[in-house]
Amino acid sequence: MKKVMLCLLPCLLLWGGIAFSQDRPQPDPENARIVVSDIQNFWRAYDQSTEASCAEAMQREYLDRGSIGLKDFVRLRISSASNLASRINRAPGYYASIRESTLRVESLEPRIRAAFHGLKNVYPKAVFPTVYFVIGLLSTGGTVSDRGLLIGAEMYAKTGTTPLSELSAWQSAVIRPVDDIPAIVAHELVHYQQKLGTGGTVLAECLREGSADFVAELISGKNINEHLKAYGVGYKITQAFYERAGQESRDRRHSEYPRLQEVPGR
Repeated sequence: MKKVMLCLLPCLLLWGGIAFSQDRPQPDPENARIVVSDIQNFWRAYDQSTEASCAEAMQREYLDRGSIGLKDFVRLRISSASNLASRINRAPGYYASIRESTLRVESLEPRIRAAFHGLKNVYPKAVFPTVYFVIGLLSTGGTVSDRGLLIGAEMYAKTGTTPLSELSAWQSAVIRPVDDIPAIVAHELVHYQQKLGTGGTVLAECLREGSADFVAELISGKNINEHLKAYGVGYKITQAFYERAGQESRDRRHSEYPRLQEVPGR
């Protein structure tokens, strides 16, 4: 599989291009940082909150003490302490139920690094940014910034007893158990290797997301968008190309395969 993927990645990582990061992405998967301090700060703020004082506590103990990744996440998704407090106060039962799961994130580091090594094996030019785990508005499972991967841990805290009555239909459908964290990290890691632009065509977005789903499944063993595989155009195109490239490579030479030299689309 490794040899096939060395041929395949130029097409999987469409519009590829490594983002320049102020947090210095690492070529060695073992050197990438995994930051969970924002989760700990969130629970400190939560424990000091009442409904009336929630925004103040979140600002003081969580946002003001936050990592660079959290500051990006605030800019991209949370906006303000008052927005966060409003969401918590609208779903108090849900947030009260997720502490144990979010505090388990740190224990998943070996599986996250295994996915990192999986990508390095199939795409030697991959780099590995810092992964920041934060708690947000129940609106985003993961995204990227120049500084790294930003993962909304509150979206990965579902258990058999999680109360769902305070959530929207969309939120109830997309929240996942904490054990799915390595899969979303893998998905966002593939996006980090891509050149992320805006204003593309629908087909471009399908290919970008589908290729991320496909490669993430290869390296983590799980697809965060499993429900889309049956009709996901990008996934199907990537899968078909993967199978064809693998056969062509086997037909051409069994012992050696060319290594990826450039990421196209720069």
